[in-house]
Amino acid sequence: CAAGMSTNYAFEEGIDQTARAWLEITTNQERKTTLQAMCDTHARLTDPKEVGSSILNLDTLSEIDQSIAANAMLVLAHLSREQAGPLWDAMSADSWRTKVMPSVSLEVLDVLAQAVRTLQVSDDQWRTMAPHFFASACLNEKDHDRAHFLFMLAVTSCITGDVASAVQRLLDDADHDFTESKHKARNLLIGIYDLAPAWVRGRIRALLAVM
Repeated sequence: CAAGMSTNYAFEEGIDQTARAWLEITTNQERKTTLQAMCDTHARLTDPKEVGSSILNLDTLSEIDQSIAANAMLVLAHLSREQAGPLWDAMSADSWRTKVMPSVSLEVLDVLAQAVRTLQVSDDQWRTMAPHFFASACLNEKDHDRAHFLFMLAVTSCITGDVASAVQRLLDDADHDFTESKHKARNLLIGIYDLAPAWVRGRIRALLAVM
């Protein structure tokens, strides 16, 4: 048993406590490096401040760390609106949307969008503003495929928030042509309409009306 531990078996403690206890007593440098990496990863996954810092500086992280940070934020969004506060700080900042969102993978964006939709359900500020965050990012995006992806995120966020203004904003923008994205989104919404519960159908109708 590692020094300082009051339990008899390692599995009686969390992995972080066990790793830190062994980190204090081991003299093997390779083992120290591995244990420290475990502790650092655990902190990134569980400490809201660490997760928030990672989200705000997402473009400086490796692809795997970006995925870790996004999924950790998704967990925080389910647990506490307050702990997920840094996501608002990020998404509401023009500079973050302009600099960071184009630099991360679509998979990471999708996880962040899941976190956003989770927060929309219980927070009016998120509910009304989140679709416009995706719309702004869509208007700033130069890559065709990524712009379409962001258009679809704006659509799904509008359904979650029961607003249509963000999609209307995209379609009314004179400098961009989202005709292709509009048709794809419209066909998708029509395809799921009959399968959706009544309250979702009402939201879909509002979106179809602006398309």
